[in-house]
Amino acid sequence: MANLSCTDLQSISDQVFPPMVQALGLRVERAKGDEVVVRMPVSRHAARPDGVISGQAICTLADTAMVLAIASQLGEFRPVSTVDLHVSFLGAIRGADAIAMAKVERIGSSLAFVSMVVTSVNDSRKLAAKASATFAMPRESSGQEMTP
Repeated sequence: MANLSCTDLQSISDQVFPPMVQALGLRVERAKGDEVVVRMPVSRHAARPDGVISGQAICTLADTAMVLAIASQLGEFRPVSTVDLHVSFLGAIRGADAIAMAKVERIGSSLAFVSMVVTSVNDSRKLAAKASATFAMPRESSGQEMTP
């Protein structure tokens, strides 16, 4: 399986994800092997009035980065459905961009398992959140997003 480049993954992100995700301004910073790194800038779309990046934005970042990690591992985008997403919030990110590091744990014939951590661009050692998710992998792709 050929991995996709940052440019390929950014193109997928720009074309496939809905406007709500687009508004967050996510940028693919690294794609290597089974890992993808995505940056979410602190903005009015992601942060609460006090400058802390919201949990809703972090959940969106997590799901999106994990879907891109699956695409990278497969060498192409395939619509997947989130079956389970578990996020643990460990600390706040205030006034700084969030960095998500997503890693494919396993891709089977019908399910993919992915994990992820989120840190602040200012301190990559301090975890803000960690997540794991299971995605349904359709056997045939129609080129359209599937709904759960």
